[in-house]
Amino acid sequence: MSVVLAIALISGTATWYGTGPGAGHAAAGPELRRALGPGWRGTTVQVCAGRCVTVVLDDWCACKDRLIDLADSDFARLAPLSAGVLRVTVSALTPPATDTATTWAGARPGWLAL
Repeated sequence: MSVVLAIALISGTATWYGTGPGAGHAAAGPELRRALGPGWRGTTVQVCAGRCVTVVLDDWCACKDRLIDLADSDFARLAPLSAGVLRVTVSALTPPATDTATTWAGARPGWLAL
């Protein structure tokens, strides 16, 4: 049995988009990319709003007021698509590629080991 360490990262707004690679993939907004650092691409995150979905950050968006764009099927697991936007908490399940475990778990401002 393996244990996955989740690091509470950041709260903000999620939206959905109907095009793209589909379920399990997401686009990171500028604030989320800054929080994760230069190795953000490929990071697995958990996005929660009561319920949770797990996605891989493999795209980016220029969405200044949003943390993350989810595939429509992932957003629909959290709320009806008609909601359009949703307040979420994003937690990293894998460290960004360029960070060391020490930096990832303890040195970044705003990160809290759960």
